[in-house]
Amino acid sequence: MYTLVDIQTPDRLGLLYNLVRAFGESGVQIALSRISTRKGAALDGFYVTDSEGRKLRDAATIARLQKALQSASSASRPLKITPRRLTSPTGPTSLTPALRP
Repeated sequence: MYTLVDIQTPDRLGLLYNLVRAFGESGVQIALSRISTRKGAALDGFYVTDSEGRKLRDAATIARLQKALQSASSASRPLKITPRRLTSPTGPTSLTPALRP
């Protein structure tokens, strides 16, 4: 199972690089990503796991990732966690945290 991280922020040169780097520096692995840009906004979704291939559950890890992604996106609003129901690429529906601005 994965944790879905949704990022919505103004697009800019180097944004995707900075986001991917933030995941790596936080010890989070990207299993799948969906990248899009609409009207100057980056609408990116990342299915991620911890270093052992599990969903992110540790509050400290999630907070560290939020801070790293906030810095990488240079968004003016803090990211917050909201529960989101999704179907993982590998099967059943589950309730997972989604990181959003």
